[in-house]
Amino acid sequence: LPQFSLKIITKRRKDRIDRALPDVLDLLIVCMEAGLSLQATINRVADEVRPISMDLHNELTLLNAELRTGITREAALKNMGERTGVQNVNSLVGMMVQSDKMGTSISQALRVHSAFLRTQRAQKAEEQAAKLPVKIMFPMLLFIFPAVFVVVLGPAVIHIMQSGIFKNMAGG
Repeated sequence: LPQFSLKIITKRRKDRIDRALPDVLDLLIVCMEAGLSLQATINRVADEVRPISMDLHNELTLLNAELRTGITREAALKNMGERTGVQNVNSLVGMMVQSDKMGTSISQALRVHSAFLRTQRAQKAEEQAAKLPVKIMFPMLLFIFPAVFVVVLGPAVIHIMQSGIFKNMAGG
């Protein structure tokens, strides 16, 4: 039971982080393009993201604390990816580490990654919408169709019973 409940709590946390990540990336992009350094950007976004996602706020605060203690940027980002266990955060970390090593613009890479995450979210929504007709078929067969038959055929059956057609057939 404890492992099962821990698994559910972990899955919910991962889902919350995954849902809030594109918005956090947008805030990172805005701050980086405004001229803030990466550490100042992480600090600012951690403060701004608190109402949106407490989980990401905690992770960004821990990331900022690790950077202040002297851990390399690469190690601190990888630690964040391991702590969250979210695939999209791990790919973000890999992209940021690679951008840092190659000397390319992190804000442009964040913009591309944010667009990718939004596309991925839309595809998941379309996939769930495609599964909906199959999931709704059984409740319709069990609950809705019998009610429709009663409403549609009920008056006809009452009319037949009152007119005596069955009495004539049985007696004749």
